Amino acid sequence: MARTGTPRLRLGVAARLTAGLVGLTVLTILAASVALYGTQAFRDGFDRIALSRFGQLVAMARLTQQSHSVASSAPRLVGAIDRRDLEQQVANTRDQFRLLDGAAASLVNSGADPTVVAGLTAMRTQLQDSLNRLATLVADRQDADAALARAMEELDRQAQDSRRVQSRLAEVITALSEINASQGDTASLEAQVRTGDVIRRMTDDMARAVNIMLRVVSVRYPGQLAPMLEEVRRLIVRAHQDSAELPGAVADGYVSLINQLSAQAEGPASVFALRLRQIEVTDQVASVLNASKDDLDRFVASVTRQYATLEAEIAAERTDFTAFIATTYNSLFAIAAAAVTGAAVIFLFLRRRVIGRLTGLQHCMVANAEGQAVPIPADGHDEIADMGRAFGYFVGEVGRRETALRAAKDEAERAYAQLASANASIREGMRYAQRIQQSLLPDVDAHGGLLEDLAVAWQPLDAVGGDYYWIGEQDGRCVIAVMDCTGHGVPGAFMTAIAASALARILQDHGRHDDPAGILAALNTLVRGALRQDRPEATSNDGLDAAIVVLDPAARRLSFAGANLPLLYDDGQALHLVKGDRHSLGYRESRPDFGFRRHDLDLTPGMRFYLMTDGVTDQIGGPTRRLFGRRRVQELLRAGAHLPMEAQVRQLLDALAEYRGNEVLRDDQTFIGFVPRLAPAGDPAEARAADAVPA
Repeated sequence: MARTGTPRLRLGVAARLTAGLVGLTVLTILAASVALYGTQAFRDGFDRIALSRFGQLVAMARLTQQSHSVASSAPRLVGAIDRRDLEQQVANTRDQFRLLDGAAASLVNSGADPTVVAGLTAMRTQLQDSLNRLATLVADRQDADAALARAMEELDRQAQDSRRVQSRLAEVITALSEINASQGDTASLEAQVRTGDVIRRMTDDMARAVNIMLRVVSVRYPGQLAPMLEEVRRLIVRAHQDSAELPGAVADGYVSLINQLSAQAEGPASVFALRLRQIEVTDQVASVLNASKDDLDRFVASVTRQYATLEAEIAAERTDFTAFIATTYNSLFAIAAAAVTGAAVIFLFLRRRVIGRLTGLQHCMVANAEGQAVPIPADGHDEIADMGRAFGYFVGEVGRRETALRAAKDEAERAYAQLASANASIREGMRYAQRIQQSLLPDVDAHGGLLEDLAVAWQPLDAVGGDYYWIGEQDGRCVIAVMDCTGHGVPGAFMTAIAASALARILQDHGRHDDPAGILAALNTLVRGALRQDRPEATSNDGLDAAIVVLDPAARRLSFAGANLPLLYDDGQALHLVKGDRHSLGYRESRPDFGFRRHDLDLTPGMRFYLMTDGVTDQIGGPTRRLFGRRRVQELLRAGAHLPMEAQVRQLLDALAEYRGNEVLRDDQTFIGFVPRLAPAGDPAEARAADAVPA
C-alpha cells in the first residue's frame, strides 16, 4: 500500500520506547557500575582494614608487649646471684629476643612500612648488643666477687694463724721467764722481756694490717684504697724490721707470716687489686645498665609510638571508608529512584499509547479472523497506526488470495488424483515385475536330491534387484550359479532377466553343464551380444559378476569357476577360500577370448560350501561405519559350522542386520550355503585343496 505526500519527521512509539529503554539501560548500567565499583572498593577497604591493617595492629601489639618483656631483662641480668642464675637469665633473654623477632616478622608479613620495621630492627640490634655486653660485665663482676671472697677467706685464715702463733709464743716466753726468775738468771730474763716486747709490737702491727685489709670490702671509691695500702705497707716493713731482733727460730715463723700478709696486700691477686677490680666492674655494670635502660626506653617508646600511629591511621581509614560507603549508598539510592521514576513513566506511556491501542487492534484481528467485518483503527502517524493500515491491506489481500487458493486447491486435488492413479499403476507394475523376477528363480528342490542340505538368502535392495541365482539338475549333475548384475532396482532386474535367459540357453541349447569355466565364457559372449556391447558403436556398458559350481556326486567332485566372486568351503578342519578370476562378464572391456580357470575339489562327507555376492561383505555398519567384510563372514561361518545350513545362514543374516544397525541397505544381497549328497564309494578321497587358500 503506497502513500503519497510530503514525508514528515515523526517521533513514533518505537523511538520513544527506545529512548526510554536506552535511558533505563544507561541508569541500570550506571547503577551496576557504581555497585560493582562500590563492592570492589568495599572489598578492598575491608581487606585493607580487617585483614592488612588490623593484622599490622595485632603484630604491633605483640611487638609492644614483647618489647616490655625484653625491657625487664636488664635488671634480671644484673640481679643474677651466681653463674648458673646468670646463664638462665641470658637464655631467657635470648628467648625474649626470639619472640621479639617473631613479632617483627609478623609485622613485616602484615605489610607494615619497611622503613619503620628497619628502624625498629636497628634499635633491636643495638639493644641486644647492649644486653650482651651487660651480661659479660655481670659475669666479670661475679668473677671479681668470687676472687675477693676467696682472698678475704685466706686473709681471715692467716689472721687466725697469726693469733695462734702469738698465743703459743707468749706461753713459751712466760714459761721461760718463770724458769729464769726461779734460777735468778737476770740477763736471760731481760732478753726474754725484750723479745716479748718485739713480738707484741710485731703482732700489733700485723693485726692492724689485717684489720685494714679486712675493711677493704667496705670501701666504695678507688681513691680510698691507696692510703690504706700505704699504711699496710708501712706496718709490714716495720714488722720485717722487728723480726730481725728475734732469735732465729722465732724470727723464721714470723717472717713466714709477714710474707704471707705481704702477698695478700701486693700484686694482682691482692685484696686491694681485687677490690679495685670489683669496684671498676660494678661501675661499668651500672653504666651499661643505665645505657641499656636508655636503649630499652627508646625502643619501647618507639614501638609504643608506632602502635599509636598505626591506631590513628586505622581510625582515619575507617572514617574515610565509612564516608565512602555512605556516598556509594546515596548514589545508588539516587540512581534507583531515577530508574523507578523512568520505569513508571514508560509504564504509563505503554499502557495508554501502546497496550490499549494494541489490544483494540488485536480484537479487530480476532474478529476478522472469525469472518466478522470489523473496522480496523488506523488513526495516527506512528507504528501502531501503520500496523492498522498494514493489517487492513493484509485482510483485503488475504481475501483475494483465498479466492485464488481455492482455485489452486481444486487444481491440486485434480493433479493429486492423477498422480495417485499413476503411482498405483507404477506400484502394480513393480509388484508384477517382482513376481516375474521371482518366477525366474528356481524352486528350493530343483537340485533333484543332489544336495543334502541347502539354504538360500536373496534380498533385493528394492522390490526387484540385480542379484540372481540358479540351482538345477542336469544329467545327474547339480549346477549352482550366483550372479551380481550391474545396478539394482528395475535396471538390475532387466539385467538379471538377460543373464537368466543366457544361462538357460547355455545349459539347455548349448548343453554346457559340466564345465563351470565354459559356462562363464559362454555367458560373457551371450551377454555382450544381447546388450550389443560387442560392437564399436555400443553406448551402454553393463555386465555382471558370477560364480558357477558344477557338482558331480557320482565322481565325488565339485568344479568351480568365478568371475570376481569366490567360493568358500569348510572341510571340517578349516574354512578355505577359492578366489574367482578378476574378470567381469558382458562389459565392453570384457575380453571375449578370456579363459576362466576351473577349480576341481574332491568331495568328502560333511563338506559345506558357500557362495555370495559382494552386497553381503560391503554393507556399512558398526560404531565406526566400516564394511562388514569377508573376515567377519568367515568367522561366523566357522563358528556355526555345526548348525544346520538354514540356521547357519539365519545366524549370518542376524549378525549382518545387527551390524548394520540404522544404516540403509547398500546393495542387493545373495547368500547360498549347501552340503552335497555324495554317492556311496569304497574309498572316499580327501578334499583336494590345491586351488584353495585357508580363509
